[in-house]
Amino acid sequence: MTVQATFASIQVALLALAGGLVMLSAGGEFLVAGATKLARRLGMTSLLIGLTVVAFGTSTPELFVGLIALFQDHADIMVGNVVGSNIANIGLILGLSALLAPLAVAFRTVSTELYLVLVSSLALFIIAWQGMFVRLVGVVFVGVLLLYTYLAYRLAARRKSRNGDCGCSQNETSQEVTDHGVKLPSHGKPRHGKQLQGAVDARQRPMSYTSVCEQADNRYASLRDSEADAVPCDCLRQEAKRSYPYIIFLMACGFLLLAVGSEVFITAAVDVARYFGVNDLIIGLTLAAVGTSLPELASCLAALRNRQADLLVGNIIGSNLFNILMVLGCGAIARPFSLSPSLLTRDLPVMFAFSAVLIPILAVGHKLTRLHGLLFLASYGAYIIILI
Repeated sequence: MTVQATFASIQVALLALAGGLVMLSAGGEFLVAGATKLARRLGMTSLLIGLTVVAFGTSTPELFVGLIALFQDHADIMVGNVVGSNIANIGLILGLSALLAPLAVAFRTVSTELYLVLVSSLALFIIAWQGMFVRLVGVVFVGVLLLYTYLAYRLAARRKSRNGDCGCSQNETSQEVTDHGVKLPSHGKPRHGKQLQGAVDARQRPMSYTSVCEQADNRYASLRDSEADAVPCDCLRQEAKRSYPYIIFLMACGFLLLAVGSEVFITAAVDVARYFGVNDLIIGLTLAAVGTSLPELASCLAALRNRQADLLVGNIIGSNLFNILMVLGCGAIARPFSLSPSLLTRDLPVMFAFSAVLIPILAVGHKLTRLHGLLFLASYGAYIIILI
């Protein structure tokens, strides 16, 4: 029996597919920007914002696409989207970044997240072998993610209280918190001996994701205090009141674009799959995976311009962890689903291998060279050819 296509022609379906991707990318950007501004207005530290709002925001396109696909009885698109996004994040995005510029990364700054990704991948192997992702397992996945986020925040807060002030003045660093993450310091020349020692220690110490957030939090607190002294309180309160409608507008636009974009994208993807005679899993592993990885690509290119290698690699690994635990976990809680047997022999081994190979590369060499980037891109290209 032939199923009627939603769109009039394949050309219209492809345009709708592209339009859905644009809405997903824009929706993720609006949501992260609005949520970050709201969190600051509510008094949350930039550390907590980075560990929760930004990390969650970069995975919202995968989450929305996955849930929409799941409730339209296309669970393979959701699973393929998660697995394909994790493969694309390392093979395509990390490979491209390393090819553009070598990435010096201290292994211990990303080791915890990388090991968690590998353990989560092994758990997904077992689930795929059993064939069914049940609701209880989804609760465990989401619970592990929440526990990790809580412990990471507590650890960073404890380090911050133990280390105290970094010894650098406001004029000697250009740290700032942006709407989409944290911008690393651009160190100037310290004027005093103690400040010089603090700057040297900061340069020698590897910059982990949490330590970057800690430094940004110190900077944001200093800016907040200095602004409070320079600007009358009435003006600050008036500005805060004026900004709330704008924040609500940003978040509302973000959710609307994500919801509509997910619906349009899934509908168009199903039509394209029918036209070319491919199954939902292949669509999820290719079109959906690359499309929903656009926020990671944008943030990695921005980090590359600012020479933030640790943050770039940490963003990729953290995104992969959120994709497995949050997207699949929330999907199973909402509606248990089955997994295709082909995942065991092709896609999950590739996803695991891309993550596992980072351990010896970073543990031994402490950097990703252009050769590594070329090999990642070539391997990803070969994987796509096998799929097609």
